[in-house]
Amino acid sequence: MDSRSASAAAAPPIAMRTDRISGGLVICQPEQGQRYTTDDVLVAWLAVRELREYPVAVPAFLDLGCGLCAVSMIILWCCPGLGGIGIEVAEQRLACARLSLGANQLDSRFKLINADVRTLSLKKRFSFITSSPPYYEFREGPLSPDPDRARVRFETKGCIEDYFQAAAAHADAQARFITAYPTRYKERVNAAAAATGFSLRRGIDIIPRAGKPALFTLFTCIRAAAGTPREEQLTVRGSDQLFTPEFRAVRRMLGFRDKAG
Repeated sequence: MDSRSASAAAAPPIAMRTDRISGGLVICQPEQGQRYTTDDVLVAWLAVRELREYPVAVPAFLDLGCGLCAVSMIILWCCPGLGGIGIEVAEQRLACARLSLGANQLDSRFKLINADVRTLSLKKRFSFITSSPPYYEFREGPLSPDPDRARVRFETKGCIEDYFQAAAAHADAQARFITAYPTRYKERVNAAAAATGFSLRRGIDIIPRAGKPALFTLFTCIRAAAGTPREEQLTVRGSDQLFTPEFRAVRRMLGFRDKAG
């Protein structure tokens, strides 16, 4: 299946808006549905950090559940020589992503496949894999009446264990897998990693506002034994509700226009 196999040229039957991300890249987003988030920015930030530390050049990466391609496009902007493949089950989000890639002339570097990560079977193996999966089980709240928001937030099309299984099935022996999940469920991530042959290399707890507990954690997992994982924290907003200096540094590194918050 290639990037043209499902709803290839059709515009999404939803109201859309355009916004700017890294380096002024355009992102097409649903006006009413789920748009890209700070979580996506931070997943991309960790991915770029890891790519810059990777011992050899990575020619292409795999983005599982790529959605609107916010994570993918930020990575592509930061790493001009990199290509990749994005997997997304929701046709409307995939159509938005196609428009964004085309508008930014990135469609020659990044190919999209309409598929479910739970049944994904590509012939290619990757040394770098990313994902920003949904965080919530059904029992954690009512589903949004908007199917787009419901699918992005709740595990309707795969849970964290499914994302680890998909990553493991497409990882080479030196692969790094970047993902994010609620901090209170770290043990699920640890268990999923162990069950699929990954070890935790780095964990970064993300604190939404100074004085609050960590909301979610960024994870780097590797195929080799990692030893004691590196543990870090990053606070997004200070008690004044403005972006912290450390988060503004993240945004500048990724090519966003700096602003207080």
